[in-house]
Amino acid sequence: MALSIEQLEAFMAAVETGSFSGAARRLGKAQSSVSGLIHKLEDKTGLNLFDRSRRDPVLTEEGHSLLKEIKSVLHAHRKLQIRVSSLHTESSQCG
Repeated sequence: MALSIEQLEAFMAAVETGSFSGAARRLGKAQSSVSGLIHKLEDKTGLNLFDRSRRDPVLTEEGHSLLKEIKSVLHAHRKLQIRVSSLHTESSQCG
């Protein structure tokens, strides 16, 4: 089961904005793309992460249970990107 950063970002954006369309605006993607990323995440995990029976998606119990870990993974990913960027800056200043 390989989960992508893009899927996790779509999940978090939907949680934080309260809708797939809001997540799409935040991420600069089409709403159908965000829905597809979240659907793939649900397929890969075998879990229904959002209840779609209402107008706006609501996190399920399973979605809530993964929220902390997904936040942690995305935070670690951002830290890694910053570190890599700083290493490039350091190496360009030395050369």
